[in-house]
Amino acid sequence: MELKKVADRGIELNPDDIDRVVEEASKTPRLPPTTPHEKKMWQMIDTVTKNLKDLSRSKRLDPFFRELMTPRARQNLVL
Repeated sequence: MELKKVADRGIELNPDDIDRVVEEASKTPRLPPTTPHEKKMWQMIDTVTKNLKDLSRSKRLDPFFRELMTPRARQNLVL
């Protein structure tokens, strides 16, 4: 449903951008959590990062998602 909203707004998606965001998030230095709130925040960040990885991996082969990719990303797509 979210992809449909993106398509309606005319926004182009690039799975490489998703991969870049995931990579940057994984490089973020982490201090050990000192409070339950910090621990919960890091768990949420890990969940979002994992979901983005899965989205990038699965949507590269999805024809609808491919239509939303930028032309450059579409050319670089390796199946």
